[in-house]
Amino acid sequence: MDGGECYMRLLRKTNRQMSLAQHGPNKRLGVIKVKLSKPVILLLAISSFIFISWHYGLVNQVKVASSSFLIKASIQTGFVVDDISLIGRVNTKKGEIIEATKVTPGQSILEIDPKKIQSSIAKLPWVEFAIVQRYLPNKLVIRISERQPIAIWQKDANLALIDHKGHLIKVSDLSPFRRLPTLVGKDAPVEASKLMNLLTTEPELSKLVVGASWIGGRRWNVNLRGGIKILLPEIEPRQAWKLLAGLHEKYTLLARDINIIDLRLPDRVIVKMGPHGRQLIRKAGKNT
Repeated sequence: MDGGECYMRLLRKTNRQMSLAQHGPNKRLGVIKVKLSKPVILLLAISSFIFISWHYGLVNQVKVASSSFLIKASIQTGFVVDDISLIGRVNTKKGEIIEATKVTPGQSILEIDPKKIQSSIAKLPWVEFAIVQRYLPNKLVIRISERQPIAIWQKDANLALIDHKGHLIKVSDLSPFRRLPTLVGKDAPVEASKLMNLLTTEPELSKLVVGASWIGGRRWNVNLRGGIKILLPEIEPRQAWKLLAGLHEKYTLLARDINIIDLRLPDRVIVKMGPHGRQLIRKAGKNT
């Protein structure tokens, strides 16, 4: 091989290197462009699938399939309900709340519908309202506010607790609440809160109250211990209740043998004595 031939080979090699150097970046750029375009193609494919599904009315099927896949994946990765915390429960049984949630062992926490559970729990007798929250990956927190009974309502032979809103709390065992006053009358539950507010204005008298009757949709007859009945007026019952408290404080009126104290008239108090009280009055009259 002579010097000329060696020189020609070296020149051809140098030219190829120069060509690669000049066009190499463009070729690499082309490779990058192809690689970067794949996610775009995939996105376009998904978009096209969604559009076709919408166009042909297959969206619901797609949602169901996606949801099913997501639920299965969540269970496999430990997103299941295995911790339920109950806050605010006093009279409501734990089992009743758990049953109302309808949560099953191993259920995906993503399947839980807090609003639906809240609505279900709110139907329990004692529950006034409920708040349900999910905490990923596995915790369900249920906060409830229970109704506070203020009296017992009697309708015929049926008894039910009443809260301050007049809502009936139907429970099978009323023995823990036997100290609450028993109310009678068609609209007594609705008027109960007003009555209790009136009675508590005189704390010493309110301790003696065992029941009351809503009369004619207008006024109350209040029953005290010892069988004394107080007839309150329709107008200004609070003033009449205050008057009774003053009379009792001054004359220990309610410690006497009295059947009825009528406060319906604004300018007088009518007292109907019991048998023993009438006898004492007769004896007192003979001695004068």
